[in-house]
Amino acid sequence: MSKTAFIKMVFLECWIMALGCNLDKVVLQNKNHGFEKSLAGWSTYIAPSMAADAIIKTVHSEGAKKGQHHLFMRLPANAKDNQSHFIHIGQYLDLKKQKRYRFSVDVKWANPENTLPSAIISIWAKGSDATYFGKDVWIDKGDGFKHFEFEFMPQENEKVFCYLSLLTHQEDYDATDIYVDEFKIEEMGLVFVEADPRPAYKNLLKNTTFDEGLKHWLTTSNNPHRVDHLNSYVLKEVGNPKLRFELPAASDSDYLNNTWAGVYQNLKLYAGNNYQLKVMIDRVVPDSTQYPTIVNIYAYKPKSDLSDSRWLGSVDYKFNKAEPHLYSKRLTPLETADYHIVLRIFGWGNNGNPFKLNIDNIKVERIE
Repeated sequence: MSKTAFIKMVFLECWIMALGCNLDKVVLQNKNHGFEKSLAGWSTYIAPSMAADAIIKTVHSEGAKKGQHHLFMRLPANAKDNQSHFIHIGQYLDLKKQKRYRFSVDVKWANPENTLPSAIISIWAKGSDATYFGKDVWIDKGDGFKHFEFEFMPQENEKVFCYLSLLTHQEDYDATDIYVDEFKIEEMGLVFVEADPRPAYKNLLKNTTFDEGLKHWLTTSNNPHRVDHLNSYVLKEVGNPKLRFELPAASDSDYLNNTWAGVYQNLKLYAGNNYQLKVMIDRVVPDSTQYPTIVNIYAYKPKSDLSDSRWLGSVDYKFNKAEPHLYSKRLTPLETADYHIVLRIFGWGNNGNPFKLNIDNIKVERIE
């Protein structure tokens, strides 16, 4: 090998190594992740009805996860309304498509002596089209900070709201205090893409018009109060069967918090591919009622030995249309795995209002 060729080869190898290091470089995207500069850079929200009692502030403490400060959040005991009684903190960040980001945070439950079995935390990244990535987590015991994280990819070059919410509990009510520290959004490099061998724009689900009843679908439900008229079944209309969900009325807004009924189908999704989830929805409600309805529609990856659980989609879809309309949301998994494509009604968030819901023509298509 000539001296010139050898120099070129060494240069090429160094360039490739440098490129690889650059792709793997972790770059922090958000400001003041450890709250050492109080709330600088952060956006906070407290429900107006909670303004006198809820708290979001930084505190100086030797017990911080790192540094000298951490965040303190309190949701008061009178926070009971599922839809409006919450507080959150987050940042809007300019993120890039085809890039992989890690959302991580450390959270500690501050008052394990109260009547609640746990505190409910939502950690989410929300895109401009209301596409969500993230999960809800339950923390308890108060014996130290617990670390939570997930990875996501924005759909476009866009502003993404990365936030943590403290939610009302579903079983009992008391003041809920938490500490938050090391709240980071980091760029991890380019998204890994594994080729999906299935053709694009073909429905990957089976029996989506329910001509075969619930074949290929699995049912799920929880009815702790054993209420009547909580149902999921195929409504057999001539030539046009539909999936019917029914949620009964409740005496108050929190009675059906842990009550749900739904179906799901397992589907393999490939890392880095874009999929479109579409569902036709028709709400049937009592006459002269205008209240909103919440239905769960999402892709869910169960926890495995290699990775944590993961949700993709808008999860809680809120609407008040009483005529057929199309729900559509893009899904971009960062891990090749079997996901549950979930359709579910949930008493939490519907404030005790009854409704019936028809669902039809469900699709999951790979898009290019």
